[in-house]
Amino acid sequence: MDLASFYAADEVGAMVAKEVEKNASEVEEFVFKNKLAGQVDVSSDERGAIITISDTVLFPAGKSRMTSVGNDLIKQVFDLLQQFNYNVKIEGHTDNSPIRIEQFPSNWELSAARAAEVARELVEAGSSPTQLSVEGFSQYRPKMPNYSRQARATNRRIEIVCQRGSVRKLMVDVLRRNSR
Repeated sequence: MDLASFYAADEVGAMVAKEVEKNASEVEEFVFKNKLAGQVDVSSDERGAIITISDTVLFPAGKSRMTSVGNDLIKQVFDLLQQFNYNVKIEGHTDNSPIRIEQFPSNWELSAARAAEVARELVEAGSSPTQLSVEGFSQYRPKMPNYSRQARATNRRIEIVCQRGSVRKLMVDVLRRNSR
């Protein structure tokens, strides 16, 4: 890598970090304005800006069909996501309490079905399906050990990730256009 490429990569990295933080800040403002504190959390990490929604807001226990409150919340999230032109990954997470029903023989199926339900609702609201992906992580990426009722509730969640790689691609495209 030559020196110019090194500095360009460093500049892109700084732009991406700034953009992800700006996105997270805008989401926090959205949460505050819409009185969603306690239901929706905002953070960022190496994946990008993350909107975390408790499963109790979106789904009845052991189900993958959203509640009417959940539908309304996802429509609000859609309005927020319209501000950004990034790929979005919807991640489903459960606690470690076993579920063994015909529709969901394990938490894998439940976490994936819930993430798919959120994606479906976003597409129905107007999101581009080409910018969405879905993953089910079951109980294998807990935020905290599943030792208590509170910890298990924290681990049951949907995470909507504005992907950092998508932000990076947009920043590189902007730099290329500006250098012409």
